[in-house]
Order: sequence, then structure tokens, then C-alpha cells
Amino acid sequence: MSIRRAIEYNMKTRIEGYLNNTKYPVIESQRQEERPIPCVLIVAGDATPAFDIGEHTGNYEIPFNIVIISSLDKSTVDEHDSVVQSVLAIMRDPKTRTKSLIKNLYLYAVHQNSTSEDNGDRRMGMIIGFTAVVNYSPDLPQA
Repeated sequence: MSIRRAIEYNMKTRIEGYLNNTKYPVIESQRQEERPIPCVLIVAGDATPAFDIGEHTGNYEIPFNIVIISSLDKSTVDEHDSVVQSVLAIMRDPKTRTKSLIKNLYLYAVHQNSTSEDNGDRRMGMIIGFTAVVNYSPDLPQA
């Protein structure tokens, strides 16, 4: 499993466990399934070495976005805002955001670094940006 997929799957599973909203499925960007609207989309970026120590240690910084997408044809503004607030509450809880559900993935820290809206026509979008500092070594021998 790539580091991008590991981050997306970990955040997807974490948010699904607390969101309790079947109208907004949580979807990974790296998956091939159709993306319904409304949804919560997890999009991980490229990982870079987290520490400049001259050797590969498996420590990375990886940016990722959580995008809440709604349509006024299928959701209300209040429903959209409620999901946004729920996702923010989940991600602000240090126990929730740094808990890993992936073997060989350790999350040192997850920091929120941006929030922006992307609204147009009958569509609403909230983009919440994060950076995760992780150790990921998928090639370790399985115990």
C-alpha cells in the first residue's frame, strides 16, 4: 500500500467511525469507485522526507485535504454546514486524528493548515487542509 493510500484509507476509516451520516459517504481519491455528491473526499498529496538527517528512515510529511462536497439539489446549506462542523470536530480531537488503523503507519502529528470554500452554481465545497508527520515502513517484515 502506498503512503498516499495509507493516509487516505486511515483518515477515511477514522471519519466514517465518527461521522454517522450515511448521506455523505467518505471516499478516497485513489479509489476507482464513482464519487457521488454529496460526499466527503480524502485527497493525499506527495510525501516528502520529514527530517533532513541524510538517510531514509521512513519519516515523512504528507499534505492531505478533506473536501466536503454538497449539491443544493440533494442537500441543504444546514446539512452541509453540519457535516463540515462534524468533520472539524473529529479532526480537532488529538486522539482521533493521530490514531492509526494501518499496520506500520505511525502518525506523530496532524496539523490543520488551511480552510477554504469552493462554491458555485448549485454546488457547495469546503476544503480543509492538513499536514501529517508520519513514519511509514510498509516493507517491514510482518510479525
